[in-house]
Formats: sequence, structure tokens, C-alpha cells
Amino acid sequence: MDGREVTVPVCEFSKSGALRVVIVDESELSFVAGKARRNCKSGHYAVHWFARGNPGDAFGMTITKPASAESEVKGTLDETGKDAGLFWIKVKS
Repeated sequence: MDGREVTVPVCEFSKSGALRVVIVDESELSFVAGKARRNCKSGHYAVHWFARGNPGDAFGMTITKPASAESEVKGTLDETGKDAGLFWIKVKS
């Protein structure tokens, strides 16, 4: 080691509405008051999400940090009352 401190980026997530589950590379996030944080080393991550509620319910999720991973998903549930998806984020240190 050369004495330099290695900082692992923290990904910050917020969710709203009918969004029920968010999984980042096989690890389900634990949200408190609609917010979650996860340490993410530099690299690519798969983000899976699932929303469930009544038809017409809105849902959303935002990744606010780090800047390299900023993303947003939002929508309204159709007559099935369900929606799901996957997207990729890239985290840079």
C-alpha cells in the first residue's frame, strides 16, 4: 500500500409510491423513509425494480449519487397493477 486512502462511492436511492422492491446486483435494498444507501465499488451494476399497487398508482425511483450513476424511473401502473424493469448503472470512484 502506498498510504493513500481508498474511498468507496456511496450510491443513494430514493423511492416513492407503489415501488416495492429494488435489487442491485442480487442484493435487495432496505429503504427507510423512502431512502436507501449502498457502498458500490467502481463498476457496472444491474438495478432491478418491481412496483405493485392499484391501477393508476404512481411509482418512482431516483439514484442521486454518485453523479456517474444518476438515474430515474417513474411511471403509472396499468390495469394489471404491476410493473417491473431493469437498467444498468456505472459507478466511477
